[in-house]
Amino acid sequence: LAAVASGAASYSACFGTVRARTARHDLKLALDPAVAEALAEAMGVLGPLLRATLRCAQPYLAALGAVGSTEGAPRQLIHADTRCFDAPELLTMFVALQAVDGTMGPTTFVPGTHNQRAHAAMLDPPRKADLLSTGPIRLGTMPVGASTLYDTRLLHGGGANHSPRGRWLFYATFAASRSIAAEYHGREYAELQRAVHTVGSLERGIGCRGDFQTEAGHSDNEGAEWEGVWAALEEQAR
Repeated sequence: LAAVASGAASYSACFGTVRARTARHDLKLALDPAVAEALAEAMGVLGPLLRATLRCAQPYLAALGAVGSTEGAPRQLIHADTRCFDAPELLTMFVALQAVDGTMGPTTFVPGTHNQRAHAAMLDPPRKADLLSTGPIRLGTMPVGASTLYDTRLLHGGGANHSPRGRWLFYATFAASRSIAAEYHGREYAELQRAVHTVGSLERGIGCRGDFQTEAGHSDNEGAEWEGVWAALEEQAR
């Protein structure tokens, strides 16, 4: 944020687009060793589920970052991240970098809404009101290190943060094909996608030993800068 405020870096180079931006940020992350190690651990649990759900032997890493909100962040409108595909094409995982309780604006998920019927209802005010007032919801409250995994067609939205503690979620989005990854995240994560990271390469720990610099195209200085950013996020989350 300081680099963007001073003009040393552009907002789009450091942050992705996010709804209800007041006190809310989507920080892009490079696949440096610390991040790669975290992904390798997550893939040990989620890899089989990603492959089975996306019906793809090697899902592609499409987006990578940390989304956070601080006190005063407003509630997001309920939305889906993508259009309604006929089959699962994109899945996003959130990993809590600190315990998330109800005052910190946990994500609200609306189960069973990853379909054309629910998406159409969101365009019709009476049907939308009925869907959101009578349907079940799930809140993304969870202990530190826990994860949620959702289909990007699912209706959801970040809550209002009324807590003095920041809420940071490490996230990664996986696609069933490179074309889908490029369609939805190709502009914002072009460099990440050029490196062609898959669930398999992440399981093997690509980047954990510092080889992210050749795979993802980052210099030593850039790697050190991202290590500092990651350390600052972890400190803020405590």
